[in-house]
Amino acid sequence: MKRKLYIFNPENDMALGCGKDSYNAPKWALQWRHDLELLAGYLASEGSMVLARDAQAAQRWLDSRHLEVEAIDASMLHALRDIEIVPWGWSMPLCKELALAGMHRSLLPSPEEMATVRDLAHRRTSIAVHEAMRQEMNRDFSPIPVELGNSSDVLQWALAHPGCYIKTPWSGSGRGVYRAIDAGTEQFERWCAGAIARQGSVLCEEALDKVLDFALEYHCDAVNGCQFAGYSVFKSDEQSQYGCGIVDQPSALRHAIASLYPGIDAVNEAMRRVIERLIAPHYSGYLGVDMLLYRKGGAIDIDPCVEVNLRCTMGLVTSMLGERHAMRGSFSIVPASDATQALTPIYKNTRHVAQIKDEG
Repeated sequence: MKRKLYIFNPENDMALGCGKDSYNAPKWALQWRHDLELLAGYLASEGSMVLARDAQAAQRWLDSRHLEVEAIDASMLHALRDIEIVPWGWSMPLCKELALAGMHRSLLPSPEEMATVRDLAHRRTSIAVHEAMRQEMNRDFSPIPVELGNSSDVLQWALAHPGCYIKTPWSGSGRGVYRAIDAGTEQFERWCAGAIARQGSVLCEEALDKVLDFALEYHCDAVNGCQFAGYSVFKSDEQSQYGCGIVDQPSALRHAIASLYPGIDAVNEAMRRVIERLIAPHYSGYLGVDMLLYRKGGAIDIDPCVEVNLRCTMGLVTSMLGERHAMRGSFSIVPASDATQALTPIYKNTRHVAQIKDEG
């Protein structure tokens, strides 16, 4: 088995959206990459590597957490050969960054492979997954998202679906999501026009009476196809921005979902088959499928695909923290000054840390 190198690049979705091999990430994304780079240590298998700015300082911290992982910095990339790279997510800007640092190009996806990954990471993939799940399980689920490329069409759709969500094709952690409670205002029209100008279209989704946010995590590769990788239960705000995640054993997370929706195992297996057919032939790595439970009449139903995150996710982190590291509590990203139980190091100029609060 090849040794693995894990890289935390949280700007990935926006880098995909730019459609080029160069991207100037916003300051907040660069700060997150700096502050939270060693989150990858919790995903990494024993004996693997994580990329850090300061390898020596990172190694001291990893050792203090009893994480059997080696820290390396960019100056060491040129010497790596027979390894597997596991970034938070793949984008052309990351490929260029690694190549410029001296990494052998045989270890990187080709431009053609990256074009396919970018297409699959587009939020319209959720439409294809919805339709495939409907066929797989022979039933209708929640309303299927609609992709629109004209601002006036978006306005008409939003007026017909009050409180709906308008989403850019590439964005993550709730960024690039507009809750349309003010359709028709100058701010709404300006946001939609800008999103379409930058990324070509937007996805429009009806608002549902949400009961629970959760995700199912998977891993794809050419040998094993699609394998289930864990449960994620989390909270998000009205703009769909990630708030916090629940860390617990897999059985406890499954129970939190199944107690409200007993058919979750059938949905999980159907989704695994759908991913194996639609995505696994073209993509190797982790992905998460965001879902939600919602009230429908007097019952609770499921939206089986709010979106597909073609990358690692915070949900994968919380799943690993519970299953592999036997932690329990509430996971969130907080200002370093407020941290009481930090999971990531506080170096010079650190502004954010990952934190888990034990809930007893």
